[in-house]
Amino acid sequence: MQEFMKHIHPEDRDRIKQVGLQLRRGEKIFMDEEFRINTGDSVKWMRYIAIVRKYSGDNDLQIIGLNQDITHIKKQEERNQKILEALPDFIFIFDTNFFICDLLKSAEIQLLHSLEELVGADGRTIFSEDVSALYIESINQCLRSGKLIEIEYYLDARGSRHYFQARMVPFENNKVLALIHDISDRVKYMQELIDAKQKAETADKLKSAFLANMSHEIRTPLNAIIGFSDLLMTAVEPEEKEEYIQIINANNDLLLKLINDILDLSRIESGSMELKYEEFDLAEYFNEIASSMQQRMNNPNVRLLSVNPYTCCIVKLDKSRFAQILTNYVTNAIKYTSKGFIEMGYGEVDGGIRLYVKDTGIGIADDKKAKVFSRFEKLDEFAQGTGLGLSICKAIADVCGGGVGFESEYGQGSVFWAILPCSVSVTGDKGEKDNKQESVIEDWTEREVLTDVKSMNRKLILVAEDIQSNYLLISASLQKDYDLIRAVNGKEAVEIVRTVPGIDLVLMDMKMPETDGMTATREIRTFNKKLPIIALTAYAFDTDKQAALAAGCNDYLVKPIDKVKLRAVLQKYG
Repeated sequence: MQEFMKHIHPEDRDRIKQVGLQLRRGEKIFMDEEFRINTGDSVKWMRYIAIVRKYSGDNDLQIIGLNQDITHIKKQEERNQKILEALPDFIFIFDTNFFICDLLKSAEIQLLHSLEELVGADGRTIFSEDVSALYIESINQCLRSGKLIEIEYYLDARGSRHYFQARMVPFENNKVLALIHDISDRVKYMQELIDAKQKAETADKLKSAFLANMSHEIRTPLNAIIGFSDLLMTAVEPEEKEEYIQIINANNDLLLKLINDILDLSRIESGSMELKYEEFDLAEYFNEIASSMQQRMNNPNVRLLSVNPYTCCIVKLDKSRFAQILTNYVTNAIKYTSKGFIEMGYGEVDGGIRLYVKDTGIGIADDKKAKVFSRFEKLDEFAQGTGLGLSICKAIADVCGGGVGFESEYGQGSVFWAILPCSVSVTGDKGEKDNKQESVIEDWTEREVLTDVKSMNRKLILVAEDIQSNYLLISASLQKDYDLIRAVNGKEAVEIVRTVPGIDLVLMDMKMPETDGMTATREIRTFNKKLPIIALTAYAFDTDKQAALAAGCNDYLVKPIDKVKLRAVLQKYG
């Protein structure tokens, strides 16, 4: 016996020795122990089962035992345990009442419960009511069908949400074994993919809308330039020629602004926007910009005020980029201000110059404020322009190391500002509004009616067009042979068709404020099926043509409008 005990592993020796003594003393009559023995260069696991027999009338005890080599079983258990430890999952065994019978791997980290707390616990005390109901239903379904059941759920722990997947299979004695896997990272990754996909789709839609808008915006001034250039060749009266030249020049400026915006966007996207710093007198340059902006004022109900607080202000800036931000702000204010004033100004701040433009315009709704400086966004889809001006202002300020911002109240007006870091040296008094200017020219927004009574043997055409130069081009081309009525939006066009008798044909611009041309056409078709309606649009895609025809238009002309094609369409439907 002593020789055998020497081969038992030191960690097991005392335990086996103690049990052996208990058997020999008669304190125990049965033994079932596992222990290790040393066999020289290896260790083996043994299982020893023994019973004690005592013969009647004899004090001697007889021990009958059996040794079994269980090394292969222990190695298999060790391998299985390593596999379990390597798995990212933990394993529950539930009974039919949702009690936790056993837990093969601790879920303490994920569920904030220790192994001792979990084993034997009612699952309803561990999981939420909704998750418990899901588990109970799935356990019953698994036991009924005998098949694998998968569920997914979440638990809130430690101030964050964890997502899990449970795969359940029937287990021994009417129980269910659940392999539970933390899928929080997968859910997060999938959500990031969804968000990225949505952002990409949104960006793609914005760019597609931008390209479609570019088609419209570029064709609008081209329509005027080409059309009035054609008319200029046949004009006789000096006043008529002068009017056409002014319209052409105005649209040349608009087209140049559109092209410059697109080029600036390209530079921003490629990261190649460069600044050219130079020293100049900002006070003098500001007055030049203010004078230039004054020429753009075309509403007698709006005054342009310029606040130049210094007689001399030497700065080192990119001169053209300063002007670009300021003129973009003023141009936007002109678009959205129908009465009151627009105030432009600047002043010294710590480390640079702050410029601003204040207006009494329509203001910005709360739901649109987050998109004000976004690319491809237009706060008003009917306002002319690329929708890039404010995003370009922000990009310029960012490159300069400065910033932009605004304050706005819907229906009251807005203040846009930009801060540009630079060296500043000023002289002169501050705080004086040194230039109050007011521009008074003809208000083009009034609806024009060139004739109130239909002339004998002349066709009466309704021209629904909100842009003045476009209408003037059509008027100059047709007024010698046709009587014209103008509507400046779709709502007005519908009302004229409904109330003015004798209209022979409608030239319907597709993009107008209040009610667009497509909507107006559909409404007209509800009470007048026969009136010829010709779509006029700067959108050149085939889908736009099909949409106009589907709305009820009889034909479709793309801007710039060819005078010959226009005449041909009028003859066709006249």
